[in-house]
Amino acid sequence: MQRMVLLALAISTAAALCAAQEPPSPPSGVPLREETTPEVGAILNHVLSLRDQGKTENALKILDDALFKHRDKTYDRYALLSVKFELLSNLSKYQEALEAAIEKANIVTSPRQALNVAQVFLKMGDLEHSLEWLEASVNRGLQSYAILEDDTYRPLRDNPRFRSLAETVKKRNGLGLPAKPFQDKTILGQEVTLEKYKGKVLLLDFWATWCGPCLAEMPNLKRCYDEFKDKGFEIVGFAENENDDALKEYLKKNSITWPIVSKDAGYYEAVLLSYAVKNIPASFLIDRTGILRHVNLTGDSLRNAIDQLIKE
Repeated sequence: MQRMVLLALAISTAAALCAAQEPPSPPSGVPLREETTPEVGAILNHVLSLRDQGKTENALKILDDALFKHRDKTYDRYALLSVKFELLSNLSKYQEALEAAIEKANIVTSPRQALNVAQVFLKMGDLEHSLEWLEASVNRGLQSYAILEDDTYRPLRDNPRFRSLAETVKKRNGLGLPAKPFQDKTILGQEVTLEKYKGKVLLLDFWATWCGPCLAEMPNLKRCYDEFKDKGFEIVGFAENENDDALKEYLKKNSITWPIVSKDAGYYEAVLLSYAVKNIPASFLIDRTGILRHVNLTGDSLRNAIDQLIKE
């Protein structure tokens, strides 16, 4: 539960460190699937409760005390920093938030964490350092071209360096090119292939029951599916879960009826490699002709893209 809460936390803020002048080379980092210890989990639940009561300053004091105690670069420290980052961001204390953003980007060395730092610098009006950390995010494997189309990056749109980085991500995703073929079996034993969905708009959704952002987006996926399933839209989900009772119970409880492939399926890892999925959630929207058109869209952006492709 703590992992779901933490991975769903908001992103964006800042603080000027001398060490922030150049994005450091990523260390080995802590795996994103690490769990917090019960002690830190209890602290985080208390802090989030205080936040919900409007007692943000009290929450920050508790976090600082916990961070003083947990000084090693562990997932516990990352989790505490993530919440501190969120609280400071909500208070628009960008100068203080940047320190937390940079430190957690060096504990969990994912593209998203470097992107967080880039967004903070952008909020502070520091375009040069924002570009440096954006490049670090791309070098760490950033896949979401849709993120770079967000209005957040409007100040960088005309910058040649930004355009070059965006083009790198676009090519990495294979946008505008034929989607990679795949073949696997669902948890119900049904065969799914790319060819089977030719003539339909298809969303490949990579998710897990333990992934907070994945679960947060699930209601939107259901709305899209219900709205467009009779108009030529399909979803195939690839769950980073074993094919077990827990997964089936989640699907049943949430009335998820589209095909689901679990990670213990025969070709699951091959599909991940084919689509270069390194982090979840990840999604790939394919048009009726089999061309990959969008990557990692969520919310209204996903709904509108499906609607447009259905009409083509």
